[in-house]
Amino acid sequence: MAEKCEARIATDRAQRYLEQLCGHLGRMHHMSHAPSAHVEQTSDTSAVVTFADGAWVLEAGADALNLRIEADDPAALERLKDALGKRIATIGRRDDLSVEWLGQ
Repeated sequence: MAEKCEARIATDRAQRYLEQLCGHLGRMHHMSHAPSAHVEQTSDTSAVVTFADGAWVLEAGADALNLRIEADDPAALERLKDALGKRIATIGRRDDLSVEWLGQ
């Protein structure tokens, strides 16, 4: 994977959001409009979501949800950033969560 990007979202409910992301994507894998993703929640506080052209690496800490995207190329990186940002905004709307990618 040639392209990488990271973000840190301050929240005291990081583990809850990680579980919601994994659960939501796990339920969507059979739907025709959903991207093909393999969700592997490696522990209560970490997960890897693998796509054909990249991956989301998610880690829940005590005070933040840490995100890393690894992608095959710049176009895939932008697509994966956009998709993850939209999902975070949707599940974190009550806490007004949003993603600001580091170095952008």
